[in-house]
Amino acid sequence: MHSMNIEEIITLPEGKTLEFKENTEGRVKILSTIIAFSNTSGGQIIIGIKDKTRQVIGVEHPQDLAESLVNMIHDSVEPRLLPNVKVISFRGKNLIIIEIYPSVLRPHYERSKGKLKSTYIRIGSTTRVADADLLRVIERSVIPKSFDEELCYEATSEEISLAVVSKSFEQHRKINSHDLITLGLMIKERESFIPTIGGILLFSKNRLNYFPDSWVQLGAFDGNDKKKIIDSQQITTLLPEIIDAAMNFVKRHIRIGIKTEDIRHIELWEIPKIALREAIINAIVHSDYSLRGSPIRIAIFIDRIEIENSGLLLWGLTIEDLKTGISKLRNPVIARVFKELGLIEQWGSGIQRMIKACEEAGLLPPLFEEIGARIRVTFFKKQIKTPTTDNVEEKIIQNLREKGSLSNKEIVDFLKLSRRTVIKRLSQLVNNGIISEISTSVTDPKKRYVLRK
Repeated sequence: MHSMNIEEIITLPEGKTLEFKENTEGRVKILSTIIAFSNTSGGQIIIGIKDKTRQVIGVEHPQDLAESLVNMIHDSVEPRLLPNVKVISFRGKNLIIIEIYPSVLRPHYERSKGKLKSTYIRIGSTTRVADADLLRVIERSVIPKSFDEELCYEATSEEISLAVVSKSFEQHRKINSHDLITLGLMIKERESFIPTIGGILLFSKNRLNYFPDSWVQLGAFDGNDKKKIIDSQQITTLLPEIIDAAMNFVKRHIRIGIKTEDIRHIELWEIPKIALREAIINAIVHSDYSLRGSPIRIAIFIDRIEIENSGLLLWGLTIEDLKTGISKLRNPVIARVFKELGLIEQWGSGIQRMIKACEEAGLLPPLFEEIGARIRVTFFKKQIKTPTTDNVEEKIIQNLREKGSLSNKEIVDFLKLSRRTVIKRLSQLVNNGIISEISTSVTDPKKRYVLRK
């Protein structure tokens, strides 16, 4: 990072990998954020910027502060952590940048408080202490083997029936006993065949005895909250069979139109069918089945549908990564079987298909969130409504797209309007969240405007 792109970073919201600080007075919070970034997806802390207004105020004695931060991190964090701490100049103000990378030595924690009390993680824009379950997830994340590849020693090979697996694959290919091993459903250890956790989750009819939360809870509500439920269902069938069962429940509770093409009648769901199906598949494939008390949940409201599964984003990933098709497999055994069953088309493409389907239907894009130790996708039924802009404001927006950033004077010059009129229009665009103002003070003569990310 350098002063050339600070303008762009200032327009971004605080989130999983970014935090702004006015100063270094709250060092305890800075330390916990550093640890949280190292334990999740990495991140940057920028000191010398007001987090509410994004006014650049800078810091005094930046080199001394940077050195003291390095010493604090060195003395306080276990295992040792080596973030990149540097000082940069932006419009005559000094800023301190702390860059933290996802650590292969995780979990990190405060030496004085111990692992159980100070293993921090980053969820959205918040920093919190990992509970015992999440601590185990962090520790497992540095091991090459995934949870569903581990052996389920308390189960016997009889839990995975060749007949049950063959029935699931009957439309695709024949299955023999050797395929149970190549698919990762069981492993031969000495003279015994032991099921993997993935094998139990996928094809054991007794899987709830081993993983009691590996089911789907569905609810339809009369309103936009959960006060009045009108229908509910619990789906406990085999994982590959859950998809159609869940889609049938959703179908009963949304509006469906009919479009005629030639002699064919095509169903038009108020939320695209392909987007909902992809979200349900994603929830099953990417759920963290090691966490207890947390089934997959699908909630249907008047204005939206929420689909959520247990588990944080995998280490090193952000929501923005998912939107661009970058992905990692939490459950490779489950994912491979779903791929062979034709339920997954291409790795990492599901979320992009959801976004595209909603866009083509004229809907708001789906919202992806980390909420607690869960991941939620929300589909909105309402049509897109954007703040209205007139011709003058459209010209400002178009010019910002072309130039990247503009000053008051530059905007006045190309619009050929009074300074007062331009400032009024700029204020409206800022208030509507369409553009951002970058300045070091209210009267900053170098104040510039950029499109909001």
